[in-house]
Formats: sequence, C-alpha cells, structure tokens
Amino acid sequence: MTRLLSGGNAQKLVLARELDQDCVVAIAHSPTRGLDVKSCGTVHAALRELTSRGGAVLLISEDLEEIMTLSDRILVMNAGRITGELPGTASANEIGALMIGDH
Repeated sequence: MTRLLSGGNAQKLVLARELDQDCVVAIAHSPTRGLDVKSCGTVHAALRELTSRGGAVLLISEDLEEIMTLSDRILVMNAGRITGELPGTASANEIGALMIGDH
C-alpha cells in the first residue's frame, strides 16, 4: 500500500513510524528535502517533540536554515573533517566561516 504514496508522503510516513516507537535517538539526514512548507513544519515539530521528551536528534543537512532552526549545537564539516563547533544560536556568518575553513 505504501508504494502508492508520493515521495513526500512516504518520507513523512517513515518519519512518523520511526519517531512513534519510543525513539531515544534519531539520525535525520535532510529530513525535509523535497517537502512542501507545511510538511517541513510538521517534520520540524516532530523532531522538536523528540528532544523535548529527552531524546536526541543528529541532524545532517545541507539546509543552513534548517540547521539553525533545529540545532542546540552545530558541528561544521569541511573536506571530511569537523572544522568547528558552535552553539545553536550561531549566526550564518559564523557557520559560513567554518564551512569554508576560515577558523
């Protein structure tokens, strides 16, 4: 039955299934890629709900806005190496400097 769902709906179904299993840690790689704005909000709310009940989310994303919206702590990688760690309140400029290797 799920094979009849669109990519976005299948993506939301998988996320809901995984987070509904008393999940303690979730690894989310680009969890909203390709989703509409309303669905992005729903996914973000689900990830925030997990952290609010004591769980953890490892978010891997190329979407800087998504990272800045959801993160308490940000680790930046460049050329396969972590170039720095910043608080979730860091600015786009601070993150960008680490992204290009400008420590």
